Amino acid sequence: MTNERVIRRAQPGEAALLTNITYGSKAYWGYDEVFMAIARPLMAISAEQIRNNCIYILEIGEQAAGYYSLEKPEGEAITLENLFIDPAFIGKGCGEELLRHALEQAKAMGYRIVELVSDPHAEGFYRKMGAMRTGETPGATPGRMLPTMRFELDHFRDHSD
Repeated sequence: MTNERVIRRAQPGEAALLTNITYGSKAYWGYDEVFMAIARPLMAISAEQIRNNCIYILEIGEQAAGYYSLEKPEGEAITLENLFIDPAFIGKGCGEELLRHALEQAKAMGYRIVELVSDPHAEGFYRKMGAMRTGETPGATPGRMLPTMRFELDHFRDHSD
């Protein structure tokens, strides 16, 4: 078995795989069953989403370690709608690798800004990677507020070399 790391475009037939990664990644943070039941329908990835958006999967060997999606382009900005890592791969650099790839993709497509709504558990990760907090927005459950963030791509440099 190889540990080769490859980032490739997602295929419409992988919608269930991406949904499972999303759900597992969110559950990793210890959210209770009530929250997960409310959030589950919001986490579903459809074949149509994959066809219509920029969605990439990181594979390590033969396993999907995580994915991201860039969606809802508007003017100079595009939204990082999803960035989820399979729990078996959390803490192994997959998030950084996927985020660098997403920011480079957005830049190559001509966008100057990548916006996102962060899970509170991921805010520190995005800040470490260079995102600025711009505010907050209501989450799926009453009283839950989520950080809104952005990357200015004119200032982003890929430091993976």
